[in-house]
Amino acid sequence: MSETKPSRIAGKTLGEHRGMPGSNGEIDDAPLVQTTGKSLRAQIEDNTTTRIRAVWPLITHFILTFVIAVVVITLIDHHSFSITSRWPDVIQADASVTRLGFTLLQSDITTALSSSLTMTRFVAVLWTASTVWRCIFILLEKEGIDLRDIAWMLRWGLPARLKGTTFLQIAVILLASFPIQFSSPILMGSITWKPSEFSVVGDKLVTGISVSTYGYEWDQYSRYTPQIGDTVIQLGTGIADIAWGKDGDDTASSIKRVLPTTRPLPTGAILNNVTVPYFVVDAFEWIEDPDIAISQIWSTDDAGNHFNPFMNAEGPYVGFFPVNGTWGPSPSSDAGLPQPTIMSETRILVTLVDRVFNTTNTTGCTNRTTRYYGEIASEISLVPAFYEDPPSSSSGVTNCYTYARVTYRAGVRSCNKCSLSAQTVLQFGDGSTASELQPDVMTSDALALAPMLAQSMIMGNISVPSPINNINDFVPEVLSRSYQAAWTALTDKFQSPLTLTATSVVIPVQQLSQAHVVRWRVYIWMVLNFMLMLSGVCFFYVQSSCQKRMVIDAQIATLLLDSGEVLRDHAKRQLDDLSILTDKDVEEVGQLRLVEENGRRMLTYRGW
Repeated sequence: MSETKPSRIAGKTLGEHRGMPGSNGEIDDAPLVQTTGKSLRAQIEDNTTTRIRAVWPLITHFILTFVIAVVVITLIDHHSFSITSRWPDVIQADASVTRLGFTLLQSDITTALSSSLTMTRFVAVLWTASTVWRCIFILLEKEGIDLRDIAWMLRWGLPARLKGTTFLQIAVILLASFPIQFSSPILMGSITWKPSEFSVVGDKLVTGISVSTYGYEWDQYSRYTPQIGDTVIQLGTGIADIAWGKDGDDTASSIKRVLPTTRPLPTGAILNNVTVPYFVVDAFEWIEDPDIAISQIWSTDDAGNHFNPFMNAEGPYVGFFPVNGTWGPSPSSDAGLPQPTIMSETRILVTLVDRVFNTTNTTGCTNRTTRYYGEIASEISLVPAFYEDPPSSSSGVTNCYTYARVTYRAGVRSCNKCSLSAQTVLQFGDGSTASELQPDVMTSDALALAPMLAQSMIMGNISVPSPINNINDFVPEVLSRSYQAAWTALTDKFQSPLTLTATSVVIPVQQLSQAHVVRWRVYIWMVLNFMLMLSGVCFFYVQSSCQKRMVIDAQIATLLLDSGEVLRDHAKRQLDDLSILTDKDVEEVGQLRLVEENGRRMLTYRGW
């Protein structure tokens, strides 16, 4: 607004009241020069400072918006933060605890971001609140505005109407600055938190990894296999329950080994070099017309009967036919461990699918809905075996078997980067690497014990998948799991403290949360906030067409504005009586305009 003559306040000029703003909220230049003797350079510096006072919220808001967006995208997105402690602990393989360096909490990030958004909105409100008043002053100068429009703009921060060029310009200014009021949830909602972890190399080695060696216990086992074999089967059953007990219905084949010495380590720890049992089925086909003597299922020698899972069977038991006619490992008087072996062969497998009671012959296997496997496909042949129960009775039991031809490989592999899928359970999975199939001293004995161990696993019904309507997945999975559990049990049973091995470990630091930022939401938030800068540019463009200078301290300028003429001629109610603006008040006052007369800035209704 143009410069005016000094106004009188209580008999003194504005120049005599140092620092007091004029009616437009500015510090009038002429009186200051007259009373303080400031140089032209000082006047220019004062004007520059005054303009900075006006635009600093706008500039600060722009800087904050840019910085927040950069921080969210570069320093928060895909970075992990602790949930519970700023100094995370790492549990080593020997159960000792070490402490890592400082890290921020997830709550620190959300608090800092929320505070930054609050600050951004605060400076935005400083600008928009003053801008509404400044827009009112522009309208008062150019087109005039009534009390209803002023009240609307002050209450909502939105244009009162869209009629007239200046009103349209003001509408662009106010509408561009309005969306930022609701933009903060867009940015806060752009961050999702997912469980995460980062890993550190353990300070301690994982020790106590068993390797089978010859000793007194092996000598006793090889001579008196049935007695010690029961102990191995019990141990193997427990191992299977630990390894697959939590995902017994998962039919996806997996290679696992239970390592008790890893108990202190958290799930996800990676061991760099461990030997694991390995069993893989390369080919599997059901035999439609088996030409196999049923008598091969039962062995007549004592050792074979001890490990035969089909003697008095009551379940979907699975096993390979023994090569030498004897179920289970054969006792031997030879000293020493067996030679390391890789088994790669094709063998006949048998599984019990049903039992039919109170039959008189072998014709009882006609029902395709079986006791142990549910529905059986028509291409799977059922072979009956009748026996009297009790002997010499008129009726008995018919067992229904089915046969398959299986090509498999069994041995061990040296696994690198195998991770703990559960406490003490090492799994060969994604990210793991392993050597080629290698021979091992326990391969043949583990295969020999597997049918009896499978019987124990199936009876427990914890470590095997469901067989119902699932025979094609159940049988290969039981073969694999029973071999792995038998190998681990034998290796642990016949280990020697002198031959235990160790390996390094990479330990995950848990209780972390990783931020994932939806970037398009960040960009939308930036656009909405940068609209405030667009609003400011539009405002300065409109202000430049005004004759009067821009109002800096809008609220002070309003208080000091001379409205006496309007109140004297039209307003019948005093300010303290104006509890609500009525249509009558608007009609009485009419359109208002800001004018200058005799050095006075005043509101008038004249000419409207």
